[in-house]
Amino acid sequence: MRINKFVFPCLLLLLLVFSVSCAHKRFKDDAVKTKYQCENGFEFVSEIHTSQGADQVIVKTGGQLYVLDITPSASGSKYTDGINTFWSKGDNAMLELADNKVYNECKIIK
Repeated sequence: MRINKFVFPCLLLLLLVFSVSCAHKRFKDDAVKTKYQCENGFEFVSEIHTSQGADQVIVKTGGQLYVLDITPSASGSKYTDGINTFWSKGDNAMLELADNKVYNECKIIK
């Protein structure tokens, strides 16, 4: 039996698309989403991901998206990319962005 030269690449591509979509779904499903409002009215959403041993937070602020890795903290949870930082403990959070904007006294909103 001879396999058409296009069948194998198509099957390989189908398998790749399926595995990537499953991995993406698994990563998205483990997210813990929290919405915050800071003292100056600034709002942002954090999505904490803990899949596959790589703790990260995705911070969404309007049109911006920041992917930060977990880093040691004396108290609470702290995430950074070396420039931007997100810290949270209980219902409180702080966000510091590269453009020297610091958002303090951020509280969870429903």
